[in-house]
Amino acid sequence: MRKLLNKANPSRENFNEFRIQMEESYNLFINQVEGKADVQALIVLIEELVSNQDSDGYWRLISSDDIPYDAKVEYWKYPTILFTSIMIKFQLNYPKLCNNLKGFDTTLIRALNILEKGKLVGHGFSSFSFRINAIKTLLKADIMRFIELYPEKHEKFTELIYFSKSEIEKLLKEGNTRFDYDEEFSLRMEDVLNKMNNKKKVFLFVYGTLMKSNRQKQSYLEEAEFRGEGILSGYSLYDLGYYPGIVESKDGRVKGEVYYISEDKIHELDIYEAEGLLYKRVIAQVYSDKNEKIDAYVYVYNQSIEGKTKIDFVYQPWFEGVAYIYTNYVWYACYGSNINKERFMKYILGDAIRSGCRDKTPPVDEKPIIVKYPIYFANHSSRWNNKGVAFLDISKRGKSYGKMYLITKEQFEEIHQQEGNGPSWYNKKVNLGFQGGIPIQTITHELRDIQEVIPSIDYLEVIKAGIRETYPKLKDVDIDVCLMKRYLKEECISILRYLRAQEHGVTIQKISDDLNKDIRSIISAAQDLIETKLIKQDGRSVRSGIAWNADEAIYYTIPDKRESIDKFIK
Repeated sequence: MRKLLNKANPSRENFNEFRIQMEESYNLFINQVEGKADVQALIVLIEELVSNQDSDGYWRLISSDDIPYDAKVEYWKYPTILFTSIMIKFQLNYPKLCNNLKGFDTTLIRALNILEKGKLVGHGFSSFSFRINAIKTLLKADIMRFIELYPEKHEKFTELIYFSKSEIEKLLKEGNTRFDYDEEFSLRMEDVLNKMNNKKKVFLFVYGTLMKSNRQKQSYLEEAEFRGEGILSGYSLYDLGYYPGIVESKDGRVKGEVYYISEDKIHELDIYEAEGLLYKRVIAQVYSDKNEKIDAYVYVYNQSIEGKTKIDFVYQPWFEGVAYIYTNYVWYACYGSNINKERFMKYILGDAIRSGCRDKTPPVDEKPIIVKYPIYFANHSSRWNNKGVAFLDISKRGKSYGKMYLITKEQFEEIHQQEGNGPSWYNKKVNLGFQGGIPIQTITHELRDIQEVIPSIDYLEVIKAGIRETYPKLKDVDIDVCLMKRYLKEECISILRYLRAQEHGVTIQKISDDLNKDIRSIISAAQDLIETKLIKQDGRSVRSGIAWNADEAIYYTIPDKRESIDKFIK
């Protein structure tokens, strides 16, 4: 233990010395808490504390008053809290030795006095954070047992601790857990309150076989309280085959889960993780799913990772086989007819038209996906009555209902070939993100410069069946409206709006006259509406032999589509 740098002048060299000194003091404190500290080293430190304490109770690393308040917090308050905690723990562990250390009691009381005056609060935007951390440090020193055994040591300090406990309890009950520029503190406050109530619980961050999705029949965390997903920074994740491991890495990040468990369970977990041999247990800072920074136990791999596969953050969280899956698999996101699984499987298995994939294994998994781009219908597909098929417009934001299938990269490439990757077809691969660490890809035309063509009713029905299958809570009307928005042109919409305002069927000529549109464009739009079964020629005009495109042909909207049409044209 280096000599205390009390009364030092601010300088770059001294600040570095301050940092080293605090690290050494904190490590000694942790060893003291864990019963590993050398008693003689503690006595040497305490003698230094007795002889170097300022008259008001602080241990100032910088003696000058001419420094900002945040610097006073860091170089006056923090050292005082740490050194006071060391003395409290020493008092609890070695009460007889304390009697033989000259000035021990006076020094400790003076320190408690200045901490009580400062109310354990920090400065400005980090005031509450400092307070929570100060209480946590004191709790490590077993402050609740100390004030129970020595309540008269400093009565006002004892009152401050009990007041802090009741205040945290009140804030939690009220749900008032955001401080210091809206930072979340709920988990830390809960942890502090439990420790003040002598409930010995700790946070645990897991990233492998103890995660919910990987746990199988293991019971280690049965009684643990799940606290959400978390992210650990400063470590990288490696696949070790049947389980993962993490090692320190400056720019690494690891996805996992946060649990709140009894300290009694840690020993069982140490055995399970082969702590000290295969893994070592450390305390690290983890960010919760509410972006709250907490201290949690985590098991770090204690062996060589040479030859092991690093799992990048985007491919996490870990699961058995992740290295193989993310190397060989892809999510294929479908938004057209392949959202219908029966239709999609023809690309895998083959049919009368296509040979399918060489690997005819069905998808490993399938999930719904809302694609953040709109679809449009274009080109002329011989398979679908020479009508349009769906493409994704990646030039604008939107919403399309889709389904994604987890297939091999080889299958994806072969499906792409079957769909057609020529200049007028699906010549563009698009990355839509990641699911479970595996890339999500789809195909479309590179630019929206191909001719838009209305789809056939058969094609639409296949898509609608796929959407119903994938999104069972969606109503048929809503599915109809969603698709109408993508394939109906303005001329068609005008005709639908006009027909729904009429009491009876209307001739092509009257529609043209009333809308003041060229009759040829009305006939062309009517053909699209007939093809998609939204309007129908009146039976009497059909029986009279009037052609569908004659001026006197009468049309009306199909009754079972009127609810969808009305919702669409609003």
